[in-house]
Amino acid sequence: KDKEDKAPSIDDIKEAAFQKGFLEGKRVGFESGSKRADSVIDSLNQILAQLENIRQEIYQEIEKEVAQLALSIARKIVCHEVKTTQETVTC
Repeated sequence: KDKEDKAPSIDDIKEAAFQKGFLEGKRVGFESGSKRADSVIDSLNQILAQLENIRQEIYQEIEKEVAQLALSIARKIVCHEVKTTQETVTC
């Protein structure tokens, strides 16, 4: 009778098999999800780097345009003053 008490029942075997399968599926699913998340994170980091490069290019271009605009405005002011003022322009 001791052998019968110690032998696992069919339900115990089913439950153990279910738990083993569940845990293995959970592990595999986590690894798969983790790999996908890593891939998405890598893609997002690349996109952020590209956006930073674009931002720098735009900033440099705007900086040049603002400098050119300032010079153009200064020229117009100087030309206007030279044309309208008979006095000597001094700095």
